[in-house]
Amino acid sequence: MTKKKSRKKQIGLELHTLSRALIFIGLLLCLILFVVQMRLRSRNLSTSSQYPKSPVTITKPTKELEKLVLPKVTPSGESVPTEDTQPPLVVIVSPKRNETMADMVKIVVNATDNVGVNRVEFYAGSGNYPPIGVVSNPPYELLWNKNEKFAGANNIPLTVVAYDNAGNKSSDGIQINPSGGTGDSQAPSLTVSEPYNGEVIGHMLHVKVDASDSNGISEVVILVGSDQRLVTKLTSSPYEFTWAIDPIYYNQASFPVYIRAFDASYNLNEQVIIVSTQ
Repeated sequence: MTKKKSRKKQIGLELHTLSRALIFIGLLLCLILFVVQMRLRSRNLSTSSQYPKSPVTITKPTKELEKLVLPKVTPSGESVPTEDTQPPLVVIVSPKRNETMADMVKIVVNATDNVGVNRVEFYAGSGNYPPIGVVSNPPYELLWNKNEKFAGANNIPLTVVAYDNAGNKSSDGIQINPSGGTGDSQAPSLTVSEPYNGEVIGHMLHVKVDASDSNGISEVVILVGSDQRLVTKLTSSPYEFTWAIDPIYYNQASFPVYIRAFDASYNLNEQVIIVSTQ
């Protein structure tokens, strides 16, 4: 009996000691958690004071800034084309200026645009006449009987107006004469300094010409390729222009450059220079 009582007493002491140890461990864990929380709170307060919150002010962009934001994008993410303000280039290829023509006149026009040509309108006469024809697709050509309104007339004005899809427009004009027409028939002088015939020009075409006439130069027109693609029209001296070659000409062994000088009476002097990019 004495041994049993002693054993029970020993077990009781062990349980008491274990319970006190568990209580101590629990208190220690609570203390550790408290310290960790205090440190985290202190760190958050330090970060907040280092980077104080400030109100965000959204200002409306100025017109100058709006012009720089290109291209515009819709909410769906699709790109919105910017406004097209560049007019097309247009030139009358045939007939020649001040040319003596038969009754039927074939008008051939070269028109290009950075986006696309919408249509070319053809006009005859200097009055407020309706167009004698409208062509919406290349080739921009029109066959016209001048005797319908201008039988026997001299110096008949022909005007073409090219429009792009944005409504920008540009024009070119000439005069033609019937058989037996009179007027200034002396062509202007034209000397091409650059390029020279057979020159390898690489990827840049530099044109430099000297043009003169007793009645003055109206314009110098530069066209390239067998399709006579219009590059530019120069209306004042110096008659000099540099053009970045279109890649479609890179692999061609050679192609022509047409340089045309027109005087104030629309007489023509033309030179054709053959060049290559390689």
